[in-house]
Amino acid sequence: MSNVVQMAKAVLQERFVEVGRTGLKAWGGILEDEFLRELRGERGVRVFREMSKNDSVVGASLFAYTTLAKEVAFRVDSARPGDRQADEVAAFVKGALFDDMNLSWRDLLSDILTFLTYGWSYFEVVFKRRGGDSNDTATRSKFADNKVGWRKWAIRRQDTLYAWKFDDAGGIGGMIQSAAPTYVQVEIPIERSLLFRTTAESGNPEGQSILRTAYQPFYFKRRIQIVRGIGIERDLAGLPVLTPPEGVDIWNANDSTAVTKKAAAEQLIRNIRRDEHEGVLKPFGWELQLLASSGSRQFDITEVIWQLNAEIAMSMMTDFLLVGHEKIGARSLSEDKRDVFSHAAASFLDNICDVVNRFAIPSLVRLNGWNGELSPSLAHGPVAPIALADLVNFVKETSAAGLLFPDLDLEKHLRQRAQLPPPPDRSATT
Repeated sequence: MSNVVQMAKAVLQERFVEVGRTGLKAWGGILEDEFLRELRGERGVRVFREMSKNDSVVGASLFAYTTLAKEVAFRVDSARPGDRQADEVAAFVKGALFDDMNLSWRDLLSDILTFLTYGWSYFEVVFKRRGGDSNDTATRSKFADNKVGWRKWAIRRQDTLYAWKFDDAGGIGGMIQSAAPTYVQVEIPIERSLLFRTTAESGNPEGQSILRTAYQPFYFKRRIQIVRGIGIERDLAGLPVLTPPEGVDIWNANDSTAVTKKAAAEQLIRNIRRDEHEGVLKPFGWELQLLASSGSRQFDITEVIWQLNAEIAMSMMTDFLLVGHEKIGARSLSEDKRDVFSHAAASFLDNICDVVNRFAIPSLVRLNGWNGELSPSLAHGPVAPIALADLVNFVKETSAAGLLFPDLDLEKHLRQRAQLPPPPDRSATT
């Protein structure tokens, strides 16, 4: 019988051993899962930064996501509503999260949402002993209860990443940072950090930027815009043609004088511009002509750029921003697209709440001696507000059907949605 028990324990023990791997391509902590080399590692960070800062459609889309997210109401829900201790823990976490860190929640949310641009954002969690109004930043707090609180969630910028640390099974062990001004490599363990990602596919710590699928149209748009700018300038200035005098050979590479003349001629042509400094000083005997552009182009470059803008916006689910431009789209279509955008934004906020609820809040609760089961949860309200006309019709129809009854909380909510003052305190008049 003992042999059977031992065999059963051995079989059970094997079930606790991880055999395979996710298949994430990483060597020495450097990820190579992205098949485009220009989007890997530091190069990818630079590309996504350029897209977010230089492209109007990408910038507007990211601004829409960030602004909408910062307008959403967040709350901390008790693990056991009505339980005195659970409610006390929830009130403590709410104060620590929204009122007692070095950044306001809205400003912190802006840093967190950089994971939209880069696919991930990494924060080192720094604690403090809440010592009230103190000159010491390590203890300064709005509270003087001597409990452990959060001093800051300090972002570790994406362009400071040197490598990732993985465990033997491919799990994330931490971030190795090399940051200005010293560029000393520092390991920031995952146990004291928060990692926010758009997606956790294959255990990739870098997720996937929402700009990833917009890269190809951005690539072509940027180059077409350069060509269009050059074309406009050449149409205004004309195509310069410089002809040397008869008998002057500028193509003899073995003649240093010819090489010098050819270089000077090329420089003169390149410097022809339509601006306040326009004018040409040409050598005697040389002939300069400005050829005007003739005919029309086979492609409408402006239309091509608009198509690429639409592809960029569509990939980011913000194509409703283009409705009304160039007489494209309808209001009803715009409202449908806004709904899809709102669902996407809500999903990203769900990701943020999941990370905070799984790693940040339980750790703080246990550090203060409470049972981890009392950990409250961070939640967010609706991302897109309900249209007031729709809300009025809903209340009217449900009231007529007898499904709604006089209720003070309901009245408060409806007044708030309609931006009306709260109802009077009826208890004072009874």
